[in-house]
Amino acid sequence: MHIITERIIQMKPTVSKRKNKLLKVLKVFGLSMLILAVSLSVIGFTYERISYKNVNRNYPPPGKMMDINGHKLHVNIMGSVKDNAVPVVIESGTGNFSLDWSEVQQELSKYTQVVTYDRPGNGWSEPSTSEFSTQSELKDLKTIIDQTGIKKPVILIGHSAGGLYTRLFEQNYPDYVAGMILVDARNEYFAEKLPEFNKKFFQTQGQDANKLMSMFGLVRFLGVNFLPSNFPRNISKTEYVNVHWDQDFFTAVEQEIKEIPNAEKLLTPTRSLGDMPLVVITAGGNHIPVVPLGFSKEEEKVVNETWQQSQKWLATLSSNSEYIAVPNASHAIMYDDPEIIVTSVVNMLVKLKMNR
Repeated sequence: MHIITERIIQMKPTVSKRKNKLLKVLKVFGLSMLILAVSLSVIGFTYERISYKNVNRNYPPPGKMMDINGHKLHVNIMGSVKDNAVPVVIESGTGNFSLDWSEVQQELSKYTQVVTYDRPGNGWSEPSTSEFSTQSELKDLKTIIDQTGIKKPVILIGHSAGGLYTRLFEQNYPDYVAGMILVDARNEYFAEKLPEFNKKFFQTQGQDANKLMSMFGLVRFLGVNFLPSNFPRNISKTEYVNVHWDQDFFTAVEQEIKEIPNAEKLLTPTRSLGDMPLVVITAGGNHIPVVPLGFSKEEEKVVNETWQQSQKWLATLSSNSEYIAVPNASHAIMYDDPEIIVTSVVNMLVKLKMNR
């Protein structure tokens, strides 16, 4: 017994030394990781600030920077009015900007004058000093049309949430609008028919993580890897990410998404467009991902069917409308089938010219 006790006593200092040594190694490792994390954060933050500052120099805007209601917005005008044609103004969906519409704009500019612009905080445009609102958006659009001096009325193309602003603009300024092209447009019918889905959708659209990553340059550095597979080949991925995906953009997106339900409520219920030329273009099939939000495959089918019903409902707003479903297209129809949008606008130009 005495021998055993003595061995235990002799072992204790050895175990203690090993523990102390292990703790020292862990402390050094932890400190090293902390220093590395801080260093990478500083490098990332510096990289983001420098890149953000040099965007206009490295990727100059194709259009003009205009003073619009207290902030500088990028407005790009291509083409000219030919044969007394009606000009076209494109209203992008939330998360998109003028570059997304470059192919459509270039093709349409062969027939008439085409205007794209970036909302505050998007693309080349400066962020707004105030919260985004539907009223501020409509005011900006009217000011752009007035200040550019383009001939009125115009054809408005509205994609996604841009479809809401397009319809609200016509509702407030009917003399400015000759016709509308709604591209997979958000609408109040869809919101009313699926309240639970829409509630969950808006709850999951926060941009805090993206804003944090963009603050330290991660979005700018890795962004090209997260662009969709159908991203247009004619657009530089590097330019797109560097110009568009920064902290101002994610802040703007968050504000715009929050405003969508308010915009839907501002639309006058069942307001008719009379015989105004209207084309509703939508993506055919199941293109709205619902399962990632916690819904079942069966519910996903219902959501997509309701979306199609809502698009057909939009077409009933005018007695002079056309409904077009594009098979296998995604929500970004301007990526997947820009030709169908161009053709629809050209046909509307001919129709408007014949009616003059």
